Amino acid sequence: MKRVILILLILLMILPIASCGKSEEVKNVESLISSIGTVTENSQASINTARDAYEALSAEDKGKVKNYDALLNAQSAYVENIISSIGAVNKNSEKTILWAERAYEALSVEARNKVKNYNTLLDARKAFDALPKELSSSNINEYLSIDLSYGEYENHSLLGYGYRTLDVYLKTYPVAPVSFQNVEITVEISCPIAWETRSSDSAYNEADDSTMKFTIKLPADGKYEEVHGITEFPGVSVANGKNCSLKIVSVQGAAKQN
Repeated sequence: MKRVILILLILLMILPIASCGKSEEVKNVESLISSIGTVTENSQASINTARDAYEALSAEDKGKVKNYDALLNAQSAYVENIISSIGAVNKNSEKTILWAERAYEALSVEARNKVKNYNTLLDARKAFDALPKELSSSNINEYLSIDLSYGEYENHSLLGYGYRTLDVYLKTYPVAPVSFQNVEITVEISCPIAWETRSSDSAYNEADDSTMKFTIKLPADGKYEEVHGITEFPGVSVANGKNCSLKIVSVQGAAKQN
């Protein structure tokens, strides 16, 4: 009987020790973390591999990974390196700033708290947003609305044929809190079928009287209005003149955040 009790006592002592042993999965994660080594710009793949393996563990096994803090340090160091690479902010810095922001956002809260130069990233974003942005036909709509509107038809008669004239208004206004610097915008306004640019209009082009092409010099506040006239072919009077098309040909200048 005493022997049986002794054996039971021994088993009770051994079982907790055995249950505290590390699984192969835990050992693999610890090995992956150790293999990261010194963090460089080329460390992302090994960091991600270790992180994914850690995340795949059960909650119990996660608690057994002894070098988990080293993984957090590696993740934060990688982001710190990207932030440090931003350097002096200029018009070409946006790609690196975005890279750093996305890398930081991908971190866990624990890893984010270890990023020592996060304020440098915030300052870089603020400095970049304050830079004047070069404008082009592809990004002008982010800062400025350019719209067409119309007056009322005026009826006329020529040699017994009726025709109409119509004023076309080009208006601009800012859609972002910016001021515009030396901005020139060249546009084309194409008349609908059976309409042409009024011969007395400043944008009249004898070689192509169906299209007006002109350049506007935008004021700093972005608010601008210009009016042009179009004329209907005599005797038609069925075409809708209020259907011109607007094309932005080119844009020069910059927009600066207010």
